[in-house]
Amino acid sequence: MEYRVLGELEVLRDGEPVDLGAYRQRALMALLLTEPNAVFSTDRIIDALWGDDGGADRHNALWVYVSGLRKALEPDREKRTEGTILLTRAPGYVVDVSADEIDSLQFERLLGEGRALVDTDPAAAGLVLGEALALWRGRPFEEFVYESWAQPAIGRLEGLRLEAVETRIDADLLRGVSRELVSELESLVREHPLQERFTGQLMLALYRSGRQAESLRSYRQLRARLGEELGIEPSLRIRQLEEQIVTGDESLDAGPRARITGGRPEPGLSVRGYELRDRLGERGPGLLYRAFQPTVGREVAIKVISPELANDPSFIRRFEAEAQLVARLEHPHIIPLYDYWREPDAAYLVMRLVKGGTLADLLDDRALTSEETTRLVEQIGSALSTAHRAGVVHGEVDAENVLIDDDHNAYLSDFAIAAGGEGTTAADIAGLAAVVTRALTGLRGQIDQLRGGLSTPVRDVIDRATGAEPGRGFDSMTAFVSELREALGAVDGSPISVDFDNPYKGLRSFAAADAADFF
Repeated sequence: MEYRVLGELEVLRDGEPVDLGAYRQRALMALLLTEPNAVFSTDRIIDALWGDDGGADRHNALWVYVSGLRKALEPDREKRTEGTILLTRAPGYVVDVSADEIDSLQFERLLGEGRALVDTDPAAAGLVLGEALALWRGRPFEEFVYESWAQPAIGRLEGLRLEAVETRIDADLLRGVSRELVSELESLVREHPLQERFTGQLMLALYRSGRQAESLRSYRQLRARLGEELGIEPSLRIRQLEEQIVTGDESLDAGPRARITGGRPEPGLSVRGYELRDRLGERGPGLLYRAFQPTVGREVAIKVISPELANDPSFIRRFEAEAQLVARLEHPHIIPLYDYWREPDAAYLVMRLVKGGTLADLLDDRALTSEETTRLVEQIGSALSTAHRAGVVHGEVDAENVLIDDDHNAYLSDFAIAAGGEGTTAADIAGLAAVVTRALTGLRGQIDQLRGGLSTPVRDVIDRATGAEPGRGFDSMTAFVSELREALGAVDGSPISVDFDNPYKGLRSFAAADAADFF
């Protein structure tokens, strides 16, 4: 069994998710996991889950939920037995959980190991603490954050998480990382302005990066905040650090350099407040990482553009403008771009994380059926139509840039931002035609090598889309999708979505691209 509470509540049996039932039954499971292996009295449970509501049948309702959880957790247990997980123990109930089965206890164990290693082996401490922080998928007990019974556990775990971040940064500073930590620490100081330890770490990182004046400015800002809000002075430790920075104390010099490979960060470091976790592989001219954004408690994907491209003058000129255009695209099958920035030697694109893998991964196992291909074409074709109407071409449509979720929905990712290519609508149509050919055949290769495996109607449409029949190409993505659906036999399929411009922006900020909506 696996129990996950560092995010939305999840219970897995042999790697498969367990259906915990309706909200209050899930809440009972979560309540018992706030203190694993502790006995909760019946009165305490009823008071937490119902309060003054529920009438006289609350004991019976609790028994129903206990029975439902036992059935969900151990479907093969003998009838009229309590099983081995959710146990009856006077004066109530307890969930029997080992320390290796629940992520909160795993996190606390790794945090303790990291603390013990910081001074003797900071590199190992950084790895252990990075592993601890990687267990977090969101806020603890995420769906119960407004329940009074969950708040003490949430507060305690979030406090421990903050300590893990502080300790990991101490380890990084001890092993010589400075410049790479500045942006993360600036974000942490903004989020926790009265937390002296983060300001001290920022002062040290700035000083070691050759930014002594900015380091001292950080101290002055902390001193002003503490004076205005609390009427106190910074601690002796921070005052001594400021004096060392003013005098250029040699004991503040950095230790060994950080592990940086080819100008790209390694998992375990943070950039702009995003904690880099697993490296997911190469994606075009960059590396893709799974990352965590603690300010909103969500996992994201971060693409780190290679230094060769990020430092190219033409890339620098176009990057921000093109990233803004892509970030403005709104479509259910376009991976949203949350954030982006560029700095010397790297550029960063922060996107939604889709955990199902790429279409290329799926096609390495099997070809798609006509029905599956029709669904793929409708979803990705509609996404590309929306982009084209906004004046954006993808530029690199292929199976590696189509992501598939657990429900087999397709999403378009990795627009070729400032890549210097001559992307066109026709090129995107040809790219989707190539994806369709690979999807239907399940094979890699050039279209002219694979087209023989297609039915005649589909082959005719693919030939038109790829220019094999000069002068007969498609003038829009919508026209291509419509004819391909018909060739695939999807006469009664779902209609192609039609998008239109919405001049009512709500709370979204305005930019130059909105000018046409105004007089």
